[in-house]
Amino acid sequence: MMAAEYKIPGPRPKKIAFAPGGVGIYGGTAVVFRHIMMLMAAGHDAFAINIGEPGDGGAWFTGNTAPIVHTGWMTVAWSSLISARRKLYFVQADERPFVDEPALRAKIHAEYKTECEYLTEALWIQKMLRMEFGHESAYVPNGIDPTVFYPDTPLEPRNPNRLRVLIEGPIVIPYKGMDDAHAAISPLDCDIWIVSSVGRPKPGRRYDRFLRAHHLARCARSTRPATSF
Repeated sequence: MMAAEYKIPGPRPKKIAFAPGGVGIYGGTAVVFRHIMMLMAAGHDAFAINIGEPGDGGAWFTGNTAPIVHTGWMTVAWSSLISARRKLYFVQADERPFVDEPALRAKIHAEYKTECEYLTEALWIQKMLRMEFGHESAYVPNGIDPTVFYPDTPLEPRNPNRLRVLIEGPIVIPYKGMDDAHAAISPLDCDIWIVSSVGRPKPGRRYDRFLRAHHLARCARSTRPATSF
């Protein structure tokens, strides 16, 4: 028994790099940070290679310990220049509908043809990758972080006789639908709270409270009690 145990190889830490398009306040970035932190906790050398503008993920992501290397690389187009034994494409959305320029949309489409390993957090993206591009992908579903979202007192007491509606998303990115969300609720007799990582509400837009570049640790209190869009 002892002799057999000596022949079993022990765990080997891996060097794992994620290459996000930035380290600003975005849901996809939070997912990357969480994966890195879990890999680090498991003993791996995991870090982020930031291909966007310099930033500090620790300034907004609660408990972030992910090392960040700032670069100017494009995620997929430059992957051939990165010396790595395994290369994976973490697809968190079908980004083609997000752009209007035909050339850019064609470029995004071409990137989904890249020969590498794929993973995604959504079953519908798994189906898209398989049906359109012939790729099988690993499924790594998202979840709720109970250290961030838990029963707590709201930032501001709500009038029990009046509904409070929260809309959240970067105002300056049209495809996030913030304009549509506000247009849908503005005629209602309710309090309107807006949370946005960048930008500010347009002049004349009705709202009761605006939270910009909100720290993740305060998100639970800002969403309670409210109906979220």
